[in-house]
Amino acid sequence: MELGAAHPVRAVLANPVALAGAVGLATAPLGLGRRWWAIEPRTRACLLGVVAALSWLWQLARFGLLQW
Repeated sequence: MELGAAHPVRAVLANPVALAGAVGLATAPLGLGRRWWAIEPRTRACLLGVVAALSWLWQLARFGLLQW
């Protein structure tokens, strides 16, 4: 919604993982995606799990549900 309202900075702050995913999708056809697939499958799964957990914590903090 923020990006559609022409607020790109607020859109990134709302969901930084979406920006990382967009950059990854944009650079994958350039051959940079080969590095991702070269990583061992178990390591890839762990990395995705960590990113998902951090994204979840970010959203909890952003909405004030996580008190530091």
